[in-house]
Amino acid sequence: MKYADDQALGTIYNNLGKLSIESEDWDKASYYLEHSLDCRKRINDLNGLAKTYNNLTGYHIILRNLDKANEVGLKALEYSEKAGAMSTRANALYNLSEIYQAKDDYRLALTTYKKYKELTDTLLNESSIRKQTELQVKYEFEKEEKAKEIYQQKVINRYIIAIIILLFGLIVSFMLYKLAINRSRLIKLENENLEKDLNMRVQDISLKDKELASSVLFLLKKNELLNDISLRLLQLKKGLKSENHNLLHRIILDIQEEAKDDMWDEFDVRFQMVYEDYYKKLKAHAPDLTPGDLKICTFLKLNMTTKEISSITKQSVKSIEVARTRIRKKLNLTNTEVNLVSYLMEL
Repeated sequence: MKYADDQALGTIYNNLGKLSIESEDWDKASYYLEHSLDCRKRINDLNGLAKTYNNLTGYHIILRNLDKANEVGLKALEYSEKAGAMSTRANALYNLSEIYQAKDDYRLALTTYKKYKELTDTLLNESSIRKQTELQVKYEFEKEEKAKEIYQQKVINRYIIAIIILLFGLIVSFMLYKLAINRSRLIKLENENLEKDLNMRVQDISLKDKELASSVLFLLKKNELLNDISLRLLQLKKGLKSENHNLLHRIILDIQEEAKDDMWDEFDVRFQMVYEDYYKKLKAHAPDLTPGDLKICTFLKLNMTTKEISSITKQSVKSIEVARTRIRKKLNLTNTEVNLVSYLMEL
């Protein structure tokens, strides 16, 4: 257990040392690499020691501690030779050649580099031979497996063809049967969808009628409230000083202005959603209807009384009656027996 712990710690400290070198945290790099050496020495991990010494060599080369780098580089070479780790040994030779070159010992640097090159060529050749062998074995194995797969596929295909021939008649019969059932279901489903769509449209129109009625009720209540407030303010005017009369008068005018058409646009949009072609039909019967006439026709279609229309539009009852007479003439309703509201509600 202790051996496994030291082996794992040696690897971890070594990797942390490499990362610290890359991030140029020199204190941490030295700390981690020294701890890695301690762990690997306790279990006599020769190849591990060689790797850590290689990293320590690189550390000293970067810091230009060439003598110290040479010392630990030789140890890396020594341990890699004892471990028979050719790749680690190649790294050690390369580091030493860099050190000798930095120390201007070009002869020794060249000699060491040649050893490094010979070793890497050997490793490359061995790797190439091993790779060729692996590829050859893999090719032979895949060739044999392919032959087995082709044979098995032929057998499977025979069974599949036999099953297809046996089941073809049943499948065709079953498909014809299902087609007849699906056609019947489709017709039934289409009828149900048409019925649902019709019901939804009826419900939608009913809902929009309710919303429209609510909008009209809101207009009535709001205008009644504003009128009531205006009347109260007029009563208060009597008790105020004359210099305040103009201010109160302006407030009353503002309230009356607010009571005119602030809700009309929203109401008109909702109305046209319920009665899409109403205005078109009106224009077809009476092209000279004014916007004011159209507004009154809208309220009449909702079966509103003259008094209710007067409250919403802020026009007198007399003005609404005159407007109704004008609209009858434009619609050519000269026959007094024809009710204007009934006529508009049927459009």
